Amino acid sequence: MSTSGKVSHDAGGPFSVRVAKLRKSKAAENIAAGFLTFPETLKQWEESPGHRANLLMSGARKVGVASVINPKSPYRMFWAMVISD
Repeated sequence: MSTSGKVSHDAGGPFSVRVAKLRKSKAAENIAAGFLTFPETLKQWEESPGHRANLLMSGARKVGVASVINPKSPYRMFWAMVISD
């Protein structure tokens, strides 16, 4: 996302393809851009019904969070969270 400057679940390839090698029965992804801190990003996800459903996914046991700065992008900061069982 940072390289393209676009907020997309298909950055780096379709989500389903990117997580296939994890061999999980459940996986979800939350993405965001423009929030400079994790607390701001998490608040936005908590207030969005779809993102919140991912955060509360039944059976979730693993979470990975990544962020990257692109000073040339108007968003500046990009976030991704993957949740799986």
